[in-house]
Amino acid sequence: MKAFEYSAISIPLVLVLLVGSPAVSTAAPIGLDINTFETIAAGHAAEQKCRTLSSGEREDLATHAAFAEVAAARVSGSGAVKNVRNRVSGGVSCGSARAKVTAALAAGRRFEQKFVDRSKALAVAGRKKAKRKKQRVARLSSQTAAAAQQKEQQRRQFAENAGPALSGYTHHTRAYYVQRRCRHLAYGDDLRFWKMIAASHKRLVRRFGSSAVSRAQSKARRAAARVRCGHRSKKIVVAGLRSMR
Repeated sequence: MKAFEYSAISIPLVLVLLVGSPAVSTAAPIGLDINTFETIAAGHAAEQKCRTLSSGEREDLATHAAFAEVAAARVSGSGAVKNVRNRVSGGVSCGSARAKVTAALAAGRRFEQKFVDRSKALAVAGRKKAKRKKQRVARLSSQTAAAAQQKEQQRRQFAENAGPALSGYTHHTRAYYVQRRCRHLAYGDDLRFWKMIAASHKRLVRRFGSSAVSRAQSKARRAAARVRCGHRSKKIVVAGLRSMR
């Protein structure tokens, strides 16, 4: 829609305030009721014809009028804004121009202040939100670091506890695998050896998990496979059984 003869400076300013402002873009667009727009538009029309203001005030009023037109269109629609523009543009009397211009400036400044106050509030809310987000990130980082430290401590403690126990299990299981291959023990001792190995296996699985025990078992099986049956293998089997008693 065609606006009044707003200045070349005021139009970019309005676009920045109403469209490009980061504060405004984070919330619902600010609007203006049609009656307040009519007051500002009538004063601007009178000033355009009668020139009662200084150049600085005239520039202010032009900015207010451009700002008001965009904001009023958001509330009442472009058709209503156009009707108001056409109505106040015709039959402007310079006899009452000063009163209209003064009222328009006051209304424009009130609306501008409303926008400024809202922008400040949004900026403060944005800073608070950013601060809360930063605090949440810091807490999460601290919690993550604490969890990692706790996990590392648990890993070390697990290794300290599991090391000797699994090492002993590997030693005994190696002897049992040698026995299964070389058959040095009588049936009763062989059965007793197997029961002790099975009990140890279940106990260690409950404490350290099946993966850790399976790795120890595989290690024992590989070590046993390298032992040849003979006098040395018999000593390994007998020592393994005795150490489990």
